Amino acid sequence: MKIISSSFLLILLILSCQNKTLPTTKTFAFYHKSKIEYFTDSTVIYLNNPVNCPLRYFLKSNNQSIKKLLNQYDTITLKPLSDSIIVIRHKNFILKEKIILKNKYGNPRIPINKYPISLPFKTNTKYKVIQGYNGIYSHNHIGSLYAIDFNLRIGDTICASDNGYVVGVIDCYSENGDREWTDYANYITIYHPKSNLFTQYVHLDKNGSLVKQGDTIKTGQPIAISGYTGFTNHPHLHFNVKCATDSNWISQKVNFIEGYKGIDLKKNTIVKK
Repeated sequence: MKIISSSFLLILLILSCQNKTLPTTKTFAFYHKSKIEYFTDSTVIYLNNPVNCPLRYFLKSNNQSIKKLLNQYDTITLKPLSDSIIVIRHKNFILKEKIILKNKYGNPRIPINKYPISLPFKTNTKYKVIQGYNGIYSHNHIGSLYAIDFNLRIGDTICASDNGYVVGVIDCYSENGDREWTDYANYITIYHPKSNLFTQYVHLDKNGSLVKQGDTIKTGQPIAISGYTGFTNHPHLHFNVKCATDSNWISQKVNFIEGYKGIDLKKNTIVKK
């Protein structure tokens, strides 16, 4: 019987990683039914919010004339699970440049109410922090500045940190890699109306979500299975609390009801729930 050396196995592993290709299609956390109809005397925009949190729509165009028409509709905020119709009147022409619809979670006009939340894993378990606030590897952007990475293993259970509603789920990806894989991680987004904050649980296993969009969630409820997807070089749970602002969706500091302050959770800190 032939014995395969460890160095040969390492070479095979490196080659297999190099052969990874990005998915050909991108999956979105939720889908909306918004659409635009163009007529000679008007443009009708049908906006849809399918998630149980506020959703902002931004009407954009690369054409200066159309931008003027859109000035009064710069930002449109829909209440949870609601729809709206906008009619833009104009004179006897059909818009040559199409209007671009973009959306973002949250309403920055609603005050934020911060309070301690639960660690995002099962009771009677403990994990090591592998990256905390302002981490060099990836926690260096306004959207992830105060995220915390816990060394959950593939197959470990992730739990909700607070009561809320599931507003986004992606769990179809199966691989990981360098920064180019950022948009191909599996994750769940939960909105917490009491605080007007969102929590995200990232790098889930393929088909690892235990919940679906629209579900009502309780603190400590199992919501997902940890995995190894997206921009990462090690299996772990990337946990992030976010809030909506006028221009961005930004990361927020967090404290836990188990007695830990997020700012104190440095690399290699052990936390127990």
